[in-house]
Amino acid sequence: MLEALWVRLLLAFTAVLGIAVATIAIFANLTMTSEFRDYESEASAMLNERVSRIAGRVYREQGWPGVATYAQRTAEAVDLQIVVVDQQDSVVVDTERVLAGGPMPRNARIRTAPSLLIGDAAGATIGTIYLRPKGQDRAEAFLADVHRAILLGAGLGVFVAFVVSLLLARRMVAPIQQLTGAVQKLREGDLSQRVKSPGGGEVGKLSEAFNTMAVRLDLAQRLRRNMVADVAHELRTPLHNVLGYLELVRDKATEPTPDVIAAIHDEASVLKRLVDDLQQLALVESGQLQLSRRPTSVSALLQQAVAVVEPEVGSKDVDVAVEASSDLPDVWVDETRIGQVVRNLLSNAIAHTTAGGRITLSAKYLGGVAKAVEIAVADTGPGISSGDLPYVFERFYRADASRARVSGGAGLGLTIAKQLVEAHGGSMRAESEPGRGACFRLTLPTVPLPAVSAGKNVPRG
Repeated sequence: MLEALWVRLLLAFTAVLGIAVATIAIFANLTMTSEFRDYESEASAMLNERVSRIAGRVYREQGWPGVATYAQRTAEAVDLQIVVVDQQDSVVVDTERVLAGGPMPRNARIRTAPSLLIGDAAGATIGTIYLRPKGQDRAEAFLADVHRAILLGAGLGVFVAFVVSLLLARRMVAPIQQLTGAVQKLREGDLSQRVKSPGGGEVGKLSEAFNTMAVRLDLAQRLRRNMVADVAHELRTPLHNVLGYLELVRDKATEPTPDVIAAIHDEASVLKRLVDDLQQLALVESGQLQLSRRPTSVSALLQQAVAVVEPEVGSKDVDVAVEASSDLPDVWVDETRIGQVVRNLLSNAIAHTTAGGRITLSAKYLGGVAKAVEIAVADTGPGISSGDLPYVFERFYRADASRARVSGGAGLGLTIAKQLVEAHGGSMRAESEPGRGACFRLTLPTVPLPAVSAGKNVPRG
C-alpha cells in the first residue's frame, strides 16, 4: 500500500503542510503568550507603583485606617487582593479579610504576588504592600482557551491539508495509473491501448509518447505479420516452381534441357536475391555494414546509374533526363552502395511510369551548414497516396495497386536504400501527389576538408 505513488504523494503533501501548520501554530502560540505576559506585566507594574505611591500618601495623612479604606476601594475597583504588612510582618490590611490582625504566614499565597514598600514622610519604610490580581486565574484560563483554539485550528488545518492532499494526489496520479494499466495491457499483447493525454507537462508528454509508441508498435506488429506472410509468399512461388521442375525431371515427364535448367536457375536467383536483401538489411540496421568511402563525382554517379538501367528505359519507352552540374562538389560515399540506391530508385520510377512519361535525375548543392548534395529522382507516374506515403520505406509495405510490386522484387529496395543513405550520414524522403508522380530525395555529405587536402579515402569511423 505504501508503495503506491498516490499514497507517497499524500504522505509527502500532508507532512509538508502539517509541518507548516504546526510551525505557524507554535509561533502564534509563543507570540501570543509572550505578548500577553508582557502586557500583563506592564499593566501590573503601573498599577502597583500607583497603589504604592497613593497608599504611602494616605498613610501619612490618615494612618493605617485610611490605608485600609483606600485599599478596599481600590481592590473592589480593579479586582485585586491587597495585603499590607507592617515592619513586624503583621497584617494590618487584607481586603479579603482572611489574614488581617495576625502575622503573615510564611506559606501564604499572597507572598508570591508582586510587592512594593510603603514609606512615610521621611522616606522610611513602614510596611510592605502585596497586590494579587484576583483575575489571575481568569488570565490563565484565557491563555488556556487561546492555546486550545490554536491547537484546534492547527488540527483542523492538518485535516483539511490531508483531504486536499488526498484529492490532489488522486488527481495527479490518475493519468499515471491509467498509463500503468495501459502499459500492462500492452505488455500482454493488446497493442490497441491508447491513453487520454491530460494536456501539457511531463505526464502529458509521457502520455503522448506512450500513444506514439503504441501506434508504432501496432504498426510494427502488423508489418511483422505482413513481413512473415510476404517472405513466405516470396519464397513459396519460386520454391514451388523449382520443385515443380525437379519433380517433372524426376518423373521423366520432361528432359533436363537447357531451358528447364535456365528456368530453375532463374527461380533460384529470385530466392538468392531475397536472402541477399534480407542479409544486407540486417547488416545495415545493426551497423555492421562496411563502407568504403571515397570522393565521388555526383554527375558521374548519375550517368552511370542511367547507363545500367538503359535496357529497362528502352523497353518502357520513357524519357530519362539528368540535370546535374559538372561543378558540383564530390560526395563522401561508398560509390557501390550509393550507386545501388540510385539504380533502385530509377528502377522503381521506370516500373511506375507509363510509356511516354519522363523521369528526371537532378542534383544540387545545399551549402550552408548542411554541406551536402541533394539528389532527386522524380517521375510522372500515378504517384503515391497520402495514406501510403509515410510508410513507403517500411519493409514489405504494400502500397496501393498503382505502386504494387510488379517487378518480382521482394519489396525491400526502398527500406535498404534509406538505411544505406542514413549509414552515410545522409537522409532520404519521399514526396508525391496522386496523379502527379513521385519524387524521392536523398542528401549525401560532401567530402570533408581533411580528405580533400589528403586526396585519399578516410576510413568510416
